[in-house]
Amino acid sequence: MKKTNKKKDYCTLFFEKLNDYDISGCCKIHDDDYEKQSISRKEADRDLRLCVNTVSKSTVGNIMYLGVRIAGWIFWYWHRLYSHKDK
Repeated sequence: MKKTNKKKDYCTLFFEKLNDYDISGCCKIHDDDYEKQSISRKEADRDLRLCVNTVSKSTVGNIMYLGVRIAGWIFWYWHRLYSHKDK
């Protein structure tokens, strides 16, 4: 069976590239922040907004911020639940 080099989708339900700007690095950091929970969810979401706005040279991060503030709690608590099961 042939392996596929499918890239992980860090920007769930959003584009990884905006014009020529790759924002997947910002999304990966955000995913890591949610998984590690070393900062608050609000801080992680704010950092995502700032990173995307900077990398994309636009304000599209504001839209992403609204999305993660509305629906991100699902992923935040999922990581909290499953990261504590392993300990």
